[in-house]
Amino acid sequence: MPLKLDCFGLTHQGLHRPANEDQFMIADLTRCVHVHFSSLSMDDGETLNGATQGQILMVADGLGGRPNGERASRVAIDTMANYFTDLLPWFFQPDQKPSDEIDEELRLALDRCQEAIQRESATLPDQEAMGTTLTMAWITRLELHLIHVGDSRAYLHREHRLRRITDDQTIQTFDYDRFHRIVAKHPLWSCLGLPEMLPVLYRESLQPADRLLLCTDGLTGELADEEIAKCLDHDQSASETCQCLVQGALRHGGRDNVTAVVAHIRNGIDTMLAREVEATDERPAAEAEPGSVAAALESELLATI
Repeated sequence: MPLKLDCFGLTHQGLHRPANEDQFMIADLTRCVHVHFSSLSMDDGETLNGATQGQILMVADGLGGRPNGERASRVAIDTMANYFTDLLPWFFQPDQKPSDEIDEELRLALDRCQEAIQRESATLPDQEAMGTTLTMAWITRLELHLIHVGDSRAYLHREHRLRRITDDQTIQTFDYDRFHRIVAKHPLWSCLGLPEMLPVLYRESLQPADRLLLCTDGLTGELADEEIAKCLDHDQSASETCQCLVQGALRHGGRDNVTAVVAHIRNGIDTMLAREVEATDERPAAEAEPGSVAAALESELLATI
C-alpha cells in the first residue's frame, strides 16, 4: 500500500512576544514537467506531476531578537527548501542511495543554510549576530531521515507511547570568549549562525499509525511530555492535534512563540476507510476558501484563552 501522510502545521506568536520568529514548512517532493509548447492537446503552461518522492517537514526558531530572529529562521527554511528542489538529484531515486550518502547530502544542505545566514548577517549595519534552530524531517516510504541543530525537537508517538528523538543542544553556562555573543541571550552551544554549528542526524523506521511531531521550545517550555502525549494519543486529524498542542501551550502561559508540525502516518487501507466514512456522513460539507482553515483555528485559539 502507498504511504499516506496527514500533515498539518500551526504557529502562534504567543501571549507575550511582539512578533513571531518561528517558521515552518510542510512540502511534497515530486517529479514534474512544465509544458511551454506542444503539438499535443495541452494548454500552455500546463504542469504534469509525477508520484510523490517523499515529504519534508521543517521547523525553525529564530534567535537574536526582532527582527533578526525572524530573518534567520526564514532564511534557513527557504534555503533548505531551495536546496532540495535545485541541488538534490538523488531524491528522485532515494531507494538507490545508501543512508550514509543521504546523511552527507543533508549535512551539505545545512552547510548551505549556515552560509546563507552568515551572508545575511554580514549585510546588517552593525553585523549583529543572527541565529536559528532548525529541525527537518524527510520522509520517504516508511523511512525517516532527520537533521537537527539547536533546541527545537522531534518526537515519535507509537502505540500510545511518546519518545523524544532529538537532544537539545543547550548549555547551562558558557565561555564568553569561546562562544558567539548570541549565546549570552540563548543558552545554545550549537545553532545555525554560530561558528560551532554541529548538526546531528537521526534515522528511524516508521510504521502505519505513527505520529511525528516537530516543535519549537515555545511548546516544550510550556507542556510536559505527558501533556504532549495526550494530544498525540487522541484519534484525531493532524490539524486537530496541532490545535490541541498550541492551545495547551497558550493556556499554560504562552511565554514564547509556539509552533507544532504533525505528520500522521497512514497506509492505503486507512485512507480508503476514511473516505468511505466521509462519503456516508449526512452532514453537508462546506467548501473552505484558501486561508479559511488557518483563520478559523486562530479565532478558536483566541476564544479559548
